[in-house]
Amino acid sequence: MRKLLLVLLLLTVALSGCIDGVVDSPTKPGEDGGVGDDAPDAETDDDETVDESVAPETEPDNQVDTGYSTIRNFEVSADNFRSMDEIAPHNDIDAGGDVWELERDERALGTLTHEGESLDRFLDRTMTTGFVVVHDGKVVYEDYRQGYDETTQATSWSVAKSFTSALVGIAVEEGDIDSVDDPVVEYVPELEGSGYADVTVYDLLTMSSGVSFEENYDDPTSDIYMLFIDAYTDDHTMVEQMAEIEQVSPPGTRQAYLSSDTVVLGLVVREATGQRLSDYAEEKLWKPAGMEEDAFWSTDSAGTEIAMCCLNAQVRDYARFGLLYLNDGVRADTGEQVVPADWVHESTVNQPLRVEPGSGSIDYGYKWWIRGENEYEAVGVYGQSVYVDAERDVVIAKTSAGGGGHLGMYRAVAEEVAG
Repeated sequence: MRKLLLVLLLLTVALSGCIDGVVDSPTKPGEDGGVGDDAPDAETDDDETVDESVAPETEPDNQVDTGYSTIRNFEVSADNFRSMDEIAPHNDIDAGGDVWELERDERALGTLTHEGESLDRFLDRTMTTGFVVVHDGKVVYEDYRQGYDETTQATSWSVAKSFTSALVGIAVEEGDIDSVDDPVVEYVPELEGSGYADVTVYDLLTMSSGVSFEENYDDPTSDIYMLFIDAYTDDHTMVEQMAEIEQVSPPGTRQAYLSSDTVVLGLVVREATGQRLSDYAEEKLWKPAGMEEDAFWSTDSAGTEIAMCCLNAQVRDYARFGLLYLNDGVRADTGEQVVPADWVHESTVNQPLRVEPGSGSIDYGYKWWIRGENEYEAVGVYGQSVYVDAERDVVIAKTSAGGGGHLGMYRAVAEEVAG
């Protein structure tokens, strides 16, 4: 009964009108560089029963019994997106004391215009909550809105996919995952007999699993919505849900944006390392990278992180993540290699696929959108992003509660600050 009520609430939100000029559905992929979440098939810009001998099942750090339906209510989305610890269960990620301090060289960019729109107006239109521009390793512009500040933990939506990819790269480098060519079931045997039975880690990284997963953000009964509802209301864990997915195309022959692929990727990391995704991120990424503030990762009811989305962090730390990739995986102030350099390169170029003629493909690396040569981006469905222009030495991190075309403005900002 509760599940039915949640579906009805989601339907009410999906069919509602516009609020303050922001359409009540994400920008569709392909508009201004594909800013819809991250995807040609969809998304919010958006993970299980565990073998206790590998990764003991644990309770989330903070179990909250609240419906997912409120998340997509634009009238309160800015509040929701900084309060995910009250909306969903989660696991904490602690920052270390050794912070990667970023120098400042502030510029007045608010009046910068692109196609007649000022940056200030753009930030309002796209319901921005935090915006940081870094050039040559220095913060040149920083702006917060809608009650956010430099300490606010803002949800990432699918920007988290790029973080999950980084964790895969570290696990490969350290030998916990032998190869990206390994079958998924080698790590998650619960998926034997499912649509993921013949899928490799590489297929997951490149969104070419060939499984059936409907990711329609205009349909509250779509698989993407039901994934959340089942995870929170039916104790239907991520592993159980992924085991029910069917195959529709041979793996590696059709590329389509399916968030379920990243859910499974998170399960692979968990089983391969024997750690919760949040604990592994804390040990291998958050602390070594010198992140400034604690973070947390939303989970299902069993405490498994939803690897396709729902990392929650402050916007400067999203920018630091972009800087890691700009610097070939190196933390610039200490010289420490955090993410393997080869992985950074492979992640940020279009990957070769055995795609069938006419089946379509997307400009995609290992969970990064490829915007051009030396230009790539992590994208969330409600306007969240980590944008890197390696040619101009620019990183832009944005948290928001809306969406809308942004790539042209980012390029204008990068060109301006790089001179």
